Formats: sequence, C-alpha cells, structure tokens
Amino acid sequence: MSQAVVEAENLSFRYGEVPVLEDVSLTIHEDDFLAVIGPNGGGKTTLIKLILGLLQPASGRVRVFGAAPEKTRRHIGYIPQYAQFEQNFPVTVEQVALMGRLGHTPMGRRYRDDDREEARRALERVDMAHLAKRQIGGLSGGERQRMLAARALASDPRMLVMDEPTASVDSRVEENFYELLRDLNRDIPIVLVSHDLGFVSAYVNRVACLNRRLVVSSAENVQAQDLEAMYGAPVKMWSHSCEL
Repeated sequence: MSQAVVEAENLSFRYGEVPVLEDVSLTIHEDDFLAVIGPNGGGKTTLIKLILGLLQPASGRVRVFGAAPEKTRRHIGYIPQYAQFEQNFPVTVEQVALMGRLGHTPMGRRYRDDDREEARRALERVDMAHLAKRQIGGLSGGERQRMLAARALASDPRMLVMDEPTASVDSRVEENFYELLRDLNRDIPIVLVSHDLGFVSAYVNRVACLNRRLVVSSAENVQAQDLEAMYGAPVKMWSHSCEL
C-alpha cells in the first residue's frame, strides 16, 4: 500500500450561509492520478484551496504530507486553468520556468546556477527545452500548458495539482498533454480537476465525484447512478468512461 500524501477528514465549508462542502473525506496516495469531477458550484475549487491551505474548513481537518496545508504548500506544484500572461510581455519560456524557483531563492537574490539547472531539467521533462528562448507570445495553447507544467516542476514538488489545465486547447493537444501527465505520474502524485471524465478516465486511476458530498471510485468502476445523483440528470456510460 502506497503512503498517503493528503488526508482530508469530514470537511465542511460554506461561503456565508451557503454550504459548499459537507462531510467530505478523501485520502490521496503517492501513486495516485486522481480526477476531481462535478458540476459548477459543486465544491471542486474549494476542495483544492483547502488542500493548498488557502482556505480553512468550517469543520474537519486536512493534513498534507503529515502537516497543516499552509506549512507544506511549497511542496505542491500548481497549474491553474487560466494563467494571466500578457501575450506581448517580453518574457521567455525559460524565464517563466524559472518562476517556479522563487520559493527556493532568497528575496531580492538573483537566480543561482542550480535554479537555472532545475528550470532546464523541468523544460526537458515536458519537451520544451528547444523553446527555452522563445517569447511566450509565440506559443501555441499546448505549448503554454507545457510551459506552465515546467514552471510547476521547477519548484521540485512532491505533488501536482491542476485546475482544468486543458480547458482552452483542442482534443489533439489535450491528448498529448495527458500523455505527458501519465509519464509524470510515474514519479509524482497528480490531482486533476476536470469536467471531461469521458476523456481523462483513460489516464487517471481514481475519480472523485463531488457535489457538496464526495464519492470516490476507481476509474474503471465509476457508477452511472453516482453521476446521475451528482448532476441531477441521466448520463451515458461506456466501457470505463462516461459522457456528461
């Protein structure tokens, strides 16, 4: 049995009087590639923020690598859904990857040789080293996502967390990106927020279905009734995936 890297127990959270999470428990292991799915407003982003220590639960507790999330946040590489980059801003792929080293470099200090080496290795892992000097405005959508993955990997994380990282790319680029994530998952646990279970179920090993409450299943055993209860509508199922 692989070790637990995240242990969430009986989490509840509300924004004002609006309940978002109710009695949510989840364990993420060091070999997991976990998809978190659910309707808009179902609590997916809130759960991620609790794991990152950006929010505090109303009740229950979260432990990440055996400690409070706010103490271990720097060990998590985060890839947002939409990164805010001005396309005409004069910054290169290599410089963006180096941003992943900010938590390892003293404030006000220049990047060291080992920082540049980590950024170079991260770019190599995502097959972007040949574009290191490219201005970000000249990148395709898929190349931007790989660049953001390199930035996350340059921080030398113990876990990757991503919020719909392929929302703005086409299906071919999406498939290539998930192939990359499957390779990375050999070395690091990955948590992926997604709406497209029919696509990602071919890559992940577990699925967490979240709509205030949580149901966790292996990717092969996602049940139509669980999804129908979560979405409030019938869903089509085939093989080990589903169409929402």
